[in-house]
Amino acid sequence: MKIHKDCTYVCIEGPRFSTRAESKFFKNVIGADIIGMTLVPECQLSREAQICYVSISTVTDYDVWAEKPVTAKEVIETLTKNVENTKKILSLLPDLIPQQRRCSCEMALKEAQF
Repeated sequence: MKIHKDCTYVCIEGPRFSTRAESKFFKNVIGADIIGMTLVPECQLSREAQICYVSISTVTDYDVWAEKPVTAKEVIETLTKNVENTKKILSLLPDLIPQQRRCSCEMALKEAQF
């Protein structure tokens, strides 16, 4: 499995595919590396709860960045293959989580305005 760190994720409201214009805007103007329909509100709620959060995103298609449009059937086929990789990742993660973390998640709201 190839792992990409420090990528930019753009979340769109779904379920739907991006239009070609949207896809090119997200990629070329915003600098998105991946477009998806999940992670919101999960990432915001995790931050507000001051808990650590990580995204595991698997690519199902190249949106309309590629010249050939993607079909729902192709997405489902790729998603099915990705399930096995995701299971492998999830089985390995618990042993990689340090007992003492060096993050600031538990203090995310320390200076929040109420």
